Amino acid sequence: MANYAGAEDFFRFITEEVRPAVAAIYKVDLKDQTLYGHSLGGLFTLHVLFNHPDSFRVFVASSPSIWFDDRVVLKDEAAFSQAVMAGKAAPRVLIEVGGLEEGVPKILPPGATESDICKSDARFRMISNACELADRLSRLKGAPGYEVQSHAFDGETHLTVMAASLSRALTFADKR
Repeated sequence: MANYAGAEDFFRFITEEVRPAVAAIYKVDLKDQTLYGHSLGGLFTLHVLFNHPDSFRVFVASSPSIWFDDRVVLKDEAAFSQAVMAGKAAPRVLIEVGGLEEGVPKILPPGATESDICKSDARFRMISNACELADRLSRLKGAPGYEVQSHAFDGETHLTVMAASLSRALTFADKR
């Protein structure tokens, strides 16, 4: 398990400090909680999913930066897959991405060239990485309750997809 960028420290902060503080003020169901993250937060969500699949009931990775550090997060996927197939973990997973996160946009960002965008696409593979991961996870035969869905939002970029992804995440998390 990699602890890049303090992911384990942040996980402990959320589960050992934030979660109890919220539970002290509000009525919460500790067995039905959702972890949502976008971009590098989506990467964190996948890290928690792969290493602590029972820590949340639902995991939503929006435009996860799987490319980070040569896709290091995927090194933990095999152990997670084994846990799912053995019936030891049965989370609900939603992986989302903007439909315009690969390819050359109609309007280039200031200072960017078409060549720059093509080089970034080849490295980042935002849509491809997200869809390929969702496909692998959805093919796992897990215990009742294990579910994987994915969605690419047409017309949305890495920045604009957040609103749409949050809306779908709330609907997905609310399914019982």
